[in-house]
Amino acid sequence: MRALPQNFFHLIEQVPQSIIIWGKNSKCSVLFLTQKDSVISGRIKANKKISDSEKAFFAGDDSLKSLKDRLQFQLNIKKGQIKLIRFKVPENTSLNFDLKVNGIRDPRKIIFLPTGTQPSKIPFEIDSSSLNVK
Repeated sequence: MRALPQNFFHLIEQVPQSIIIWGKNSKCSVLFLTQKDSVISGRIKANKKISDSEKAFFAGDDSLKSLKDRLQFQLNIKKGQIKLIRFKVPENTSLNFDLKVNGIRDPRKIIFLPTGTQPSKIPFEIDSSSLNVK
């Protein structure tokens, strides 16, 4: 198993909300965690079909809409909570993410595993194969 990047916990501590994105075996995961009450919304669009979307720790007012090539969501997350979205895509799928925390696009809140890197802007595009954790 590959270790987390050395700066992983430092990155999480820098912002009150974090969105962590990784993949394994064509399954992509997006984890949301907060240190204060937040509304996180967004869209994930793929150039290939998205399938088997799942959600975890959702409450009654959270939503996840799944279409052929995109997911749209809105999450109301209380301090200390986590929420998770998982979905499958074919190998080498281009994923376009447009994510907002409390209505603001802030790339410092996003962490890619296994590298621990962050996007320079939102929306951003990434290939699903670059998210694979060994």
